[in-house]
Amino acid sequence: MTIINPASAISLVTEQRKRRNAKSWLVFVLVSSLVAVWIFPYYIVFSFADKSTVAQQTTNLLSPPHSINLGRFIYAWQYADLTPKFLNSLYIAAIGTLLSIVIAFFAAFAFGIGRSRHRTVILTMCMVAYAIPQEAIVFPSFKFFNWANLYGNQLTVSLVLGILYSAFATYLLTTVMADFPREILESAYVDGARSWRMLRSIIFPIIRPTIAALSAMIFIWDWNEYMIPLILLPDDRTQTLPITIASAMGGGGGFGSGENYSVMAMACVLGAIPSIFFFILFQRTITKGISLGSSN
Repeated sequence: MTIINPASAISLVTEQRKRRNAKSWLVFVLVSSLVAVWIFPYYIVFSFADKSTVAQQTTNLLSPPHSINLGRFIYAWQYADLTPKFLNSLYIAAIGTLLSIVIAFFAAFAFGIGRSRHRTVILTMCMVAYAIPQEAIVFPSFKFFNWANLYGNQLTVSLVLGILYSAFATYLLTTVMADFPREILESAYVDGARSWRMLRSIIFPIIRPTIAALSAMIFIWDWNEYMIPLILLPDDRTQTLPITIASAMGGGGGFGSGENYSVMAMACVLGAIPSIFFFILFQRTITKGISLGSSN
């Protein structure tokens, strides 16, 4: 029988705690550094936007503004007429996200739950399609929609974005549904539940966090989309917020002309706020959805 020395046991436990604390502090420092790197550009833009023209020229770029003047942001919003651009971006991102999720949900049900034939080949094609650079699909899309008399339509942009990101969404949801407990589905089938009932009452409630996380990601991608709306929306009345901000940075009285630098920076802050707010609002759902996908 081995006799354990109490002093040695206490020393071992204390050493293990010190190691855990050291690892915890290391992780905390690394995560804090990454957060600081992520926030730093936003701080620079916000600080520059809330300074007067004189302060921009006389103070250090890293110095914070003396006071937060929300009136400047209201002026920038009205000066750039961002309300219709905001609504355009919201419409395109919402429709595109909804379309991506609907397509991916039913496709993933066929591939993951239904065990469709050639599933691996189809999912590989989805990832290849998602990996194709947008520059390669913009010109064919322009030619097709121009021929179909749909060029310049916001719904057309939502359709392109919805199909484009549905490839990634299909792959992710299929991976989750493929590991769905078969016992639950078999019990439901014995009780008389068929495909639609399984989708509505069993599968969707369980993978809802994953769908919510995926919706948040796709919405942010659609909101920040630049290339496809730039080519397919030639009319200024239908353009999105990122295009308006980027196109107004030139000369000729735009944001980028002399004294309007602060207005340009404010417009950039206002354009980034919705995606940041959307991410913060759904961060717990995103974390839960990712953990659900990894656990399955």
